[in-house]
Amino acid sequence: MKFLIVDDNFDIQLTISSYLEFKGIEVDSAYTADEALHLLESNLFDLIIMDIMMPRLSGIEATRRIRQQLKIQTPILFLTARDALGDKTQAFEAGGDDYLVKPFELEELMLRAQALIKRCGVGNHQSYWEYKNLKLSASQPVLWVGSRQITLSKTLYSLLKPLMQQPEQIHSQQQLIDKVWHQEGDYRESLRSHIYSLRKLLKQEGSLAVIENRPGTGYVLL
Repeated sequence: MKFLIVDDNFDIQLTISSYLEFKGIEVDSAYTADEALHLLESNLFDLIIMDIMMPRLSGIEATRRIRQQLKIQTPILFLTARDALGDKTQAFEAGGDDYLVKPFELEELMLRAQALIKRCGVGNHQSYWEYKNLKLSASQPVLWVGSRQITLSKTLYSLLKPLMQQPEQIHSQQQLIDKVWHQEGDYRESLRSHIYSLRKLLKQEGSLAVIENRPGTGYVLL
């Protein structure tokens, strides 16, 4: 598990990160919302702990950008010293998933984090699949080639997903068609066309992995 803590208070950062690391959780830290957005462009996290009141860019505005621009659906737990209904409403409308008022007990933070992860399905399965310099999100159509983030079409994501789940294993044409189109019909030409597009994309972005054709058998990610 990997958490991102976003808070401009060094002491709070240190206290939370030390506690989480003691619990066996990997932690990354950002002291501004801008820094958090930069980290999220090239890293995957299971949970974001976000302070609302920060200089320049608030946690609420950062969350809007996370959801709307980066298209990231990682659960977000807000931290704030304010408990007004209006603040809570803004936080949830921006895309937050839970709300913890300062001061709080670290045990409560951990309980809320665990509840969020369970509710959002994170932790019950891989949050991404990784092969060579590729990472594919398990919850959204996002691919990382090295540090570069790419948003895939629904079809390309559905096609790449089984290849990433089982690299170096041959997938028949029919297996891939069933996973992508989910209905009867002759999709062989569509499959070939999308395989071509996916190969071209991977090559352009500098992927170390390639999709190879096995004539009469299917395709394999190597």
